[in-house]
Amino acid sequence: MLPLSAVERTLLVPLMARAWGARWQLVDEPDPCADRVLQRLGCRMPDWPDLVTWSLILWRTAWFRRWAREFFARHPGAQGLNLGAGLSDYFQWLQTSTRHWVDADLQRVMQLREHCLPARRGARGLSMDVCTDEWWGCLRRGRTGAEQPCWIMLEGVLMYWTPGQVADFLHSVGEHVPHGSSVAFDVIPHWMVGHPIRVTHAQGDAARFQWGIRSLDDLAHVHPRLHLDTAVHPPTPWSLTPWRTAGWDPLSPYALVRMTVL
Repeated sequence: MLPLSAVERTLLVPLMARAWGARWQLVDEPDPCADRVLQRLGCRMPDWPDLVTWSLILWRTAWFRRWAREFFARHPGAQGLNLGAGLSDYFQWLQTSTRHWVDADLQRVMQLREHCLPARRGARGLSMDVCTDEWWGCLRRGRTGAEQPCWIMLEGVLMYWTPGQVADFLHSVGEHVPHGSSVAFDVIPHWMVGHPIRVTHAQGDAARFQWGIRSLDDLAHVHPRLHLDTAVHPPTPWSLTPWRTAGWDPLSPYALVRMTVL
């Protein structure tokens, strides 16, 4: 197994959650790749599951699948982009919806994908740093139907970037991505910034959240072409107040948002 940084070790968490969910029949659509990848990496499931984190991941997975299928139903033949894909295989669920899919991540993560995940017709991997200015140019060189809308998802990615990196990325989406595209990602509130991620502790280091928002208004004006379409929060005991378009539920530490490129 290649050495992974603290942030890169977070890519194991969704696999553990999905393997656990399938084992206890907590999901409608299991992830058969999760157990296989964990075994190939020699990773052992924790003795005690992180019920809160893993339940949130299963909830997030279901919403990303749902949103992606809705998008591809409106735009047959469009391309899907999973930026910072880690070791997740969303194409296993979406290959009947689209035949054009890209999983992009850092080179050593993509090497792990090649070692652990099966090749699928219609999907390709791309080694790149998605928080650089060149991300869209790298993707566009291999795109099918460059002017068609595309589905872009970032699962558990942006909260590890600096505020400047997130702002630059969203601005570049507004500048370059075709009309009608959708971008979906998860967000945390600003008070969680600096919080260490327990699963990433190793050799004295730990990944920490770097970006959070004070309200959904923080996303409403990031670029004139980016429209905040939908925000959803998980049905957890600490999240009792529905999301408001211009606010943030102070009791909710997590949400998913979907933005449309106008």
